Amino acid sequence: MENEIVQNLNQGNIIYTVIIYTTVLIIIPAISAYIGGFIQHKFSQKTVRIDKQRECYERFFKALQYLINMSGTKGSDALTNFVQAFNEVLLFASPKTASVVNDYFLMLVDAENTKKIMDRETHEKYQDNLIRAMRKDLGLSNKKISPMKFVKINSK
Repeated sequence: MENEIVQNLNQGNIIYTVIIYTTVLIIIPAISAYIGGFIQHKFSQKTVRIDKQRECYERFFKALQYLINMSGTKGSDALTNFVQAFNEVLLFASPKTASVVNDYFLMLVDAENTKKIMDRETHEKYQDNLIRAMRKDLGLSNKKISPMKFVKINSK
């Protein structure tokens, strides 16, 4: 009788062991698949965001360069293009970059409204901060890069 009880207990332990082992074999791959999918989704979202930022920043740089080149020209669509690119950057830039871009834009608007001429050094400081912030958003290094700025190109 005692052997029978021990044998039943051993069979019960084997059943519980098989159940636990089977459950673990099912749960671990499911958890791994979920975590892998989550990481893949986050990576994909980041890639899409960086691609969108890159497009916005390229449009912004082109619009700003065009605005600089066309300054003093009447009837140009340069300001309209710049404002559209500016608004798009505000939507997709990181908070720090959006602040840098907005500060530069507000400085430009204030200078225009007050007819105050901004010194070249102030423009260059804003432009360097702006370019560096955008490069950082795109995962690019700013080390060993001299100050960056836009220059007016006369195509005459």
